[in-house]
Amino acid sequence: MSQCAPVRSGAARSGAYRRLVAIERVLLDPEARTFSRVLAPGGSGSLLLDVTVAAGARVPARLIHRFDVSGTADRTVRGAATEVDRREPLRLSPPLRGNGYAVYGCCRPPFVHRLAVMELGGSTFAAQRYAIDFVRTNGGVASYAGDQDRNESYFIFGDGVTAVADGRVLAVREGVPANTPQKLPPRTGPGNLTGNFVIQDLGGGAYALYAHMQSGSLRVRPGDRLTRGQTIGLVGNSGNSTEAHLHFHVVDSPNLPLGVAGDSVPYTFDHFRLQNRITGLDGEPEAPVRVAAPSAPDRTGQYPLTGDIVDFR
Repeated sequence: MSQCAPVRSGAARSGAYRRLVAIERVLLDPEARTFSRVLAPGGSGSLLLDVTVAAGARVPARLIHRFDVSGTADRTVRGAATEVDRREPLRLSPPLRGNGYAVYGCCRPPFVHRLAVMELGGSTFAAQRYAIDFVRTNGGVASYAGDQDRNESYFIFGDGVTAVADGRVLAVREGVPANTPQKLPPRTGPGNLTGNFVIQDLGGGAYALYAHMQSGSLRVRPGDRLTRGQTIGLVGNSGNSTEAHLHFHVVDSPNLPLGVAGDSVPYTFDHFRLQNRITGLDGEPEAPVRVAAPSAPDRTGQYPLTGDIVDFR
């Protein structure tokens, strides 16, 4: 666009201010890593849109975008037809076992993983759209007790990581040292992001990545056949990580040995219990508060949202 242009959504002008505020929360400037409803001259942005379909309703075959744009001259832009993948999400077992796991994933702000669009080899990938970082809590919102500079202070450190389905191990990496919590190691490229990891072929063109594990803890090697629920290693704090946690995602291409150059594949967990929820994560500064979960805590075939605190049995 040749002018700085606020972008409006919707067909009518009524409620324009409300829609402008909504757009400002989801229009990302990929270079500045900030949200705004203004595109600079020659600039571009990414819109993070969620389309909700009522239970039992027919899912459309494609989506066509429409924008009302104001600048030197108002105009309406239509296009960017998007084919809808109407296949069911993968149904997986949890990658952890235990209580009090806080979820930092998709579909509720802050959209940390959804912003992690990577350019590798001339192509752009959204490998982390449905990625989840798991940490563990202990009745509040904190993920550790005691000395925050010790990995052992973090409740999740050393928890067993388990295979989410049957499938063959494609790649592993060992030997990446643990980070000092709250400090990132020097980064020299995408190869350092995942630390110690396991990549598993789930079949059907889907590949699982388990990342940031403890050095020396991996119990599997390339070519091993995994069974659902099998322990493959321990949660650590390696790679692009500031505290002990498990990063988990599924992609449509393993792109060995990294596991980050593919597009994200949606999935659900076959069972979990929604214990509580953390709110206040999308403010500046954050003001996390643990609140009661909605009724019907036992969930089957669902994806937990950012802030959910879940129990895996």
